[in-house]
Amino acid sequence: MNEKNINEDKNIIILPFSIINENYEINFCLNVQKIYSVIELDKFTQIPADIKPFKFIVDLNSIPVPVLEILHLQNSSDIKNYSNETPKIKKIRKSKKRIIICNILNIYVGIIVDQTKKIQMQKNENILPPPQIWEQNKDLFVSGLIKEKECYRYIFDIEKYIISFGFSPGEVEKEKVTDYNFSDKRALIVEDSSVYQLLLKRLMEKYEIETDLAKNGKDGLDLLIKNQDKYDLIISDIEMPYMNGIDMIREYKKLNKTQSAPVIFHTTISNENLGRDLQNEKLGIFLEKFEEKNLMEAIINIFINKK
Repeated sequence: MNEKNINEDKNIIILPFSIINENYEINFCLNVQKIYSVIELDKFTQIPADIKPFKFIVDLNSIPVPVLEILHLQNSSDIKNYSNETPKIKKIRKSKKRIIICNILNIYVGIIVDQTKKIQMQKNENILPPPQIWEQNKDLFVSGLIKEKECYRYIFDIEKYIISFGFSPGEVEKEKVTDYNFSDKRALIVEDSSVYQLLLKRLMEKYEIETDLAKNGKDGLDLLIKNQDKYDLIISDIEMPYMNGIDMIREYKKLNKTQSAPVIFHTTISNENLGRDLQNEKLGIFLEKFEEKNLMEAIINIFINKK
């Protein structure tokens, strides 16, 4: 087994970027797994109507990509109201605006940013969830925080942002791929993205599978310990705050030697070697999210064909 591959899940690779509004700089980042390309804000085609929040279209190898602006994430009037309490940044670094082009479930969309920094690697354990009081806020597009030297950097939840404008990055098919009755099955879904969590929950409901939800590996481990041997299936993301999905399963196997519930790692990570190593370590199988057909084929093999 390649130890380097199996331990790559302990890190998350991010692209830091900033949005600048007046004298303030808001620091964000995106998981590079969601990024297709970064280009200069140069040539673009104006949209012939006001289609909020999209500003224009850029060409990406003959693919028209709509681009949106996220400046309104910081309200200028709020800045003025708190100008005496909030320190101004010392100096705004001038640079040409860029467009980060993301691939969300094979849908391309670009976001305009003022600055980007070098790609960096962060330990998964350094990713913090947003404060609990923010969790139900529909206008907050932050899935996690990273503590830096002088500030927090926000992990931009682009899926939630897109959904807030009525656009769906994915959906559950109406037709079933099997008529088998799964109503006696219970699954644990461990997923920090509210979008993918909702899609998986709807998919489980479609097949009448009872579902429990956890938003990170730590919460997932707590549910596994609390409900020992009651789950027929575990579907888990890999990169999550507090504890990643692989460490969650490893820890649970240490605590419960009889753990036999099959595990599906449902992730945006593209790494065939990692998938092979997970199976070699007998931790679970590795599937790309969100491919409903592939996911249901795996579940059918688990429940019906016992593979």
